[in-house]
Amino acid sequence: MPLTIASTPIGNLKDITLRTLETLKNADLILCEDTRVTQKLLKHYDIQKPLLIYNDFNTPHKRIIEALQEEKNVVLVSDAGTPLMSDPGYKLIQECQSNNIAITAEPGASAIINAIVLSGMPPYPFYFGGFFDPKKSDLSVNATLVFFEAPHRLIKTLQKLKDIPREIAVVREMTKRFEEIMRGSAQELLRICERFEPRGEIVLVFSPILETQANSINIEDEIKKMLEKHSINETAKILSQLYGISKKEVYKKALEISQSLKV
Repeated sequence: MPLTIASTPIGNLKDITLRTLETLKNADLILCEDTRVTQKLLKHYDIQKPLLIYNDFNTPHKRIIEALQEEKNVVLVSDAGTPLMSDPGYKLIQECQSNNIAITAEPGASAIINAIVLSGMPPYPFYFGGFFDPKKSDLSVNATLVFFEAPHRLIKTLQKLKDIPREIAVVREMTKRFEEIMRGSAQELLRICERFEPRGEIVLVFSPILETQANSINIEDEIKKMLEKHSINETAKILSQLYGISKKEVYKKALEISQSLKV
């Protein structure tokens, strides 16, 4: 039997395919991130099946591979949406491939695609960067950018993004009762969120770089400001991501400015 990757609802429990319901009913073992979350879905559809936790802290590959080799019907789900898009499921896929075990996927809800549709941003090209990390997330790609974000970190994130030359859509609680889409500059969104702190599941969608804003920036002034607190390399990295310009060019200019300031 192949490993089946099955998409589950991102909020509204009715957003599940008939095919996936049939698959879950016929499963011998369901792999899930959190048994409490998956049990809620199964209980809603009167399904009772053995569950095995599969997440960043528990990856029982040997047991799963053995079950698949014994022709057991094993299904992988995530807490919400399409598995693998922000969880360790891809490691299991690699294990299956290494053991010549077939894989199949049943498409369904995806928070990434749904957020792009609701944001009104250009749908392609787009780049998905997982959970937003101000130190690691690449903002230099000139495309629509999509990131997951936790509600308790949203205000700090918007503060760090206040000068970014992009529009941002904060899409929260998709498919649920209090679904909301807020769109504007980081500064505009910050003013709203500081008064009414958002709760629930959040996806951030960034527009491609706004050329008129990016072109109006005096990069030399920005470099001088950054060099007061950061190294040349840090300055190049931060400004290249913030304004979507070449890190190599910013580094070169920063080096010239740094040397001139020492004269």
